[in-house]
Order: sequence, then C-alpha cells, then structure tokens
Amino acid sequence: DSKKGKGSRFTVEISMQEAEEQLGYTSNTPVYHNNKFHDVVAIDNDEVLLLMLKEMYSQEGIHCDTCTDAAALMEMIRQKEYSLLLTDLNMPGINGFELLELLRSSNVGNSPTIPVVVATASGSCNKGELLAKGFAGCLFKPFSISELMEVSDRCAIKATPDGKPDFSALLSYGNEAVMLEKLITETEKEMQAVRDAAKEKDLQKLDSLIHHLRSSWEVLRADQPLNVLYGLLRGDALPDGEALSHAVTAVLDKGVEIIRLAEEERRKYEDG
Repeated sequence: DSKKGKGSRFTVEISMQEAEEQLGYTSNTPVYHNNKFHDVVAIDNDEVLLLMLKEMYSQEGIHCDTCTDAAALMEMIRQKEYSLLLTDLNMPGINGFELLELLRSSNVGNSPTIPVVVATASGSCNKGELLAKGFAGCLFKPFSISELMEVSDRCAIKATPDGKPDFSALLSYGNEAVMLEKLITETEKEMQAVRDAAKEKDLQKLDSLIHHLRSSWEVLRADQPLNVLYGLLRGDALPDGEALSHAVTAVLDKGVEIIRLAEEERRKYEDG
C-alpha cells in the first residue's frame, strides 16, 4: 500500500493455530486438596524449606505449624492433635528414623498414631526402605505442590466426624449387602489370625497380616491402629512387649468395631 508523500506500508500475515484458553492456578481455588484434613506439623532444620511448606499448604487452605527441633515438636503435639507430620530425614541432633521411634514410643498426644511423611534428597534412600521402617509416605526433594498434596492427601488422618469407619468408598461398587457381608466374614477371619499370631508371638506372621490389612482398612479410614502396630514391628529394635500388646489390642478393637458397624449397615440394605 503506497501513497505519495507518505511512503509505503506492508502487511505481513502469518498463519498460526488458535491457542486454547489456559487455566491458571489460583491460590484461592485448591486443586489438589480433598478437604479431609486441616492441620499439619513439619520439622526441619532448614527454615527456608519450612517457610516454603507453610506457603504451599496455605495455598490449599491447610494450616501448617513448623519447628526445628524434637523438643518443640513434642510440645506442639502435646497441645494439639495434628493430621500429619512431615520430617526431614537428615537433621542434626535427631534423624527421621530416630524421630519416628521417639514418637511411637511416646504417649504424648497422638504421637503413637500420627502418620509421618519423610522428606529426603532424591537417591539417598528408596521408597520401599522408608515405608518398611514405618513411614506413611515419602517425598523426594525438590518436590512440587502437586506432589506434596498427593502424598499428604493419601497419608493424613482423614477421620470421619464421629471417628467411625467410613463404608462409602467400599459401597461405591457392586451390591452393598454382598460387599458388607464379605467385609464382615473376611474381617472375622483376619482378626482371629491376628489373635493367633499374637498369642504365638509370631512377629513375622503378624507383620504379614498387618501389611495385608493396611490397604483395605485405609479405604475405610480405619488404618491408624494398623499403622502403629506396623511401625512397632518394622522398627530397628524388637518391640517392647507391653507396647506390642496395646497395639495388637487396638487393632482387634477396631476390627470388632468394623464388624459391628458393617452388620448394622448391612441390615439397612436388607430391610430396605
């Protein structure tokens, strides 16, 4: 396009595909958190990492308290019941393994049952080794907010308001009465097997039974007694006899509760 006294103007057209609308992440719209837990505590000697954790959880509407030493942590657990604990594996004074052992052998607050997720540098340990020691989950540094929330949602205590087992996930598929009947009969057999193994002091058999039960009880949000017993059995030292007895009793009591509530739930479907 040329005009006398004004020069020439050239128009260049470049063919491009129309971009799809990109949905950005906003801090006031949680995208990972399932809103089943609200309070987390984290311990690390790196205060920068602790600040980062607080911010990541804050974006998901979760309150995270932090501390840098075990004494402060135990006092915080004494004052408040947390749904999850995050710990660094390598800290001066106490490492993650020692901290887990301290928690499980203590009667402060919910320290015997709180799920503990360990954070460590990638390649320093493998996930299987850490879970075998009794950790509920692990995060390899550096980790993203999506990785943090995925592990947190999976591992945190997701108690129902009244603390009872939750059958909703179990009953999402198949015939409800049949599923409940299967749960009742299997739980009765499994609890008898746990009693027998404990009576015989067969720790290897007990460990195998608890490992098997964890996945199914996790679905019911009833796995905390199992996690305590599992942590005792997988510790570096032989478990204390009294602590082991209490942990086994807690598992058996939870089994009785599951059976009783499943029978009540089954009657609803049979009567309906």
